[in-house]
Amino acid sequence: MGTGRCGSCFGAGTTTCPSCGGRRQTSRMKYNGEVEISPCLVCGGQGRVKCQFCGGSGSVQTLDRTPKGGPKTPKELGLQGRWICQTGTWYEFRGKDPNYEVIEGGPMGQTGQGTATRKGNAVKMSVKNVLIGQYEVELQKVNDKLHGVFSFFGVTAALDFIRS
Repeated sequence: MGTGRCGSCFGAGTTTCPSCGGRRQTSRMKYNGEVEISPCLVCGGQGRVKCQFCGGSGSVQTLDRTPKGGPKTPKELGLQGRWICQTGTWYEFRGKDPNYEVIEGGPMGQTGQGTATRKGNAVKMSVKNVLIGQYEVELQKVNDKLHGVFSFFGVTAALDFIRS
């Protein structure tokens, strides 16, 4: 066993607040139609919360998982394993090329599941998230990163995932 950098917060000890998305405030519509804006109660208006995986330390204990015969190269692994984004979101791929089961998660744990198919560098996923429902996304595997553009509720973001 050893110690390594936390793959969720990348050693920072904090992650983006899941309640306000880092905006530091939340809004709600009152019964009379007015919009009330207030500091986020989850992060205290800071926009960041203590990482749930490492407890805010920025490091985690690691196990020596080197398989017999030496480590596998990323090409031999295909997509298998967990891929983590800078936002704390992660996808875990189970199976082997070209078809995978996908588990989606974040700092609070599993948030969805679905399937993925890989053809060359293109990865097509269909995931059912507990909050937003069914969505489909295409990712590109470039070297040992997955890159994609996500659009939810009118917000578009380019995200990169690295193998953890």
